[in-house]
Amino acid sequence: MFERYKELIGGVLFLVLAIAYYFASLSIRIVASVSATVSAQTVPHILAMLIGILSIIQIVRGVKVARDYQEKEGVEPPFTKRVCLTILVIILYIASMNALGFLISTAMYLFLQILILMPPHKIIRKNIIFSAALSCIFSLAVYVIFVYGLTLMLPEGILG
Repeated sequence: MFERYKELIGGVLFLVLAIAYYFASLSIRIVASVSATVSAQTVPHILAMLIGILSIIQIVRGVKVARDYQEKEGVEPPFTKRVCLTILVIILYIASMNALGFLISTAMYLFLQILILMPPHKIIRKNIIFSAALSCIFSLAVYVIFVYGLTLMLPEGILG
């Protein structure tokens, strides 16, 4: 039963998430900025709209899949260990943002998410070091773009 509607349910859940994210982004404090068109709300609004558009596409696709669905044998359960770990890591990321700041919490999130998505046989010392370096470099690059390029504030946490 659930297998038939999982695409549709996922699309609806992400549409609700996009709407909630959009309205939550309205509460972002806008500080005097260099540009009148770009503020701290700009990127969250764009992301919310993109998530909403993709969710609508997913809902349409889910309706087609549900209509043409046929039972399959040996289907993987919808909530695997990786999905549960991903949800947990996202919750920890959000919870740690104010205390640790953007740089540390984002680097930790990216590192853990890469390890979660990496096939078990690929988790070796070389790949772990590469994942840690990639997470730190990417977090720093995003921080520099937002703070210095777009003059937008990000949570500083313990580094502030």
